[in-house]
Amino acid sequence: LGHDYVHGVDSFCDKVRNFVCIGAGLGTTWWSDKHNKHHALTNEMGVDEDIATDPFLYTWAPDPKHDSPLRKIQHWIFFVPFSALFALWRYDTMQVAVEAVEQKRPGAKEELFGLLAHYFILLSLFPFGVWVPAV
Repeated sequence: LGHDYVHGVDSFCDKVRNFVCIGAGLGTTWWSDKHNKHHALTNEMGVDEDIATDPFLYTWAPDPKHDSPLRKIQHWIFFVPFSALFALWRYDTMQVAVEAVEQKRPGAKEELFGLLAHYFILLSLFPFGVWVPAV
C-alpha cells in the first residue's frame, strides 16, 4: 500500500501519503526521490541505489581489483546485509526528511511529524524486544 500511496495515483493517495511515515517509519520524500531515480535510470551503476549493495552483495562480478572474498559466499550470507537495509533506510529517511524541511520542500514538515510520531509510538508503546528488531 505504501508504494501506491507514495506514487500518488489519485487524490486519496495524496491524502494518505504520510501514512507510510507513521506506519512504517519511512519517509515519502526519501522514497519518492530514490524510487523515481530508480525508474528513470534503472540498474545504472553509480546512480540506482537499489543495486548499490557492494561490497556486501554483488549483482555482477566487479573489476578484479575491487572484488571481495565475500562475493564467493554471498548466496549463503545475503540475509545479513539485507537485515541491515531497513535500518539504513530509516537512517536515510530521517536525514532526507530534515534536509527537506531545511529546503522548505512542500509537505516536508508533515512528513517529519509523521516520522516522529512513528518513533514516539514505537519507542513508548512497544517493549525493547519488539522495536529493536523493527529498526
